[in-house]
Amino acid sequence: MDVSALAVAIHNKGMVDLDHKLYKEASHAFRALGTLHPEDPTSFYNVACAEALMGNYNDSLLFLNKAIDLGYRDLDRILHDADLNPISYTKGFELAIRRLKDLLQKESLSSAVISAAEPPAVSRENYPEKPEEEPEEEPEEEPEEEPEEEAVVKSLEMPAGSGAGAEVLDDGVGRRDFEYNAELEVLRDIGYMNDELVMPILEKNKGNVQQTVLELLDL
Repeated sequence: MDVSALAVAIHNKGMVDLDHKLYKEASHAFRALGTLHPEDPTSFYNVACAEALMGNYNDSLLFLNKAIDLGYRDLDRILHDADLNPISYTKGFELAIRRLKDLLQKESLSSAVISAAEPPAVSRENYPEKPEEEPEEEPEEEPEEEPEEEAVVKSLEMPAGSGAGAEVLDDGVGRRDFEYNAELEVLRDIGYMNDELVMPILEKNKGNVQQTVLELLDL
């Protein structure tokens, strides 16, 4: 499962939705991206833009401050981004800008202090490097053979037809497998917890998480 490709697909969908003034859909896409990459401030900044364009000032300021908390530092972009114009005259926006300026100043001072405290680099010109000693090769250990009895027990415990990543579910009557359990877990991780909704779409797309997410975002 290529998570980076999924993230790019969700981001591109969100940007297209913004361009087409589908602000609710864009907010939904960027929120999903924020769940996929919770440490990435850009996703939450884009949510702030979408919410501002819908007139949801409180939500916009909430996500703008969250982006700042996660490390968003492009002050010039925030001040001149037309998407944030609807909230640019609010007291909350003024406070967010003031807080960001304080953080930038503190980080700049901290960086200067650290640089001044670092000792000067020692020249190694007159100190030839000591040749590295070749590590002794350790004898390879032969894998222990699994006792025949345990192998038989494990083969009996493994349900027929279950493959890699398949989860065995007990429905109270018989046992059944879900072929795309690993992909289902990825979708749960990014916030899609309704298995009854997700599983048919995932099966229709033959386990393609990226296509499944894009269809779910359109619902």
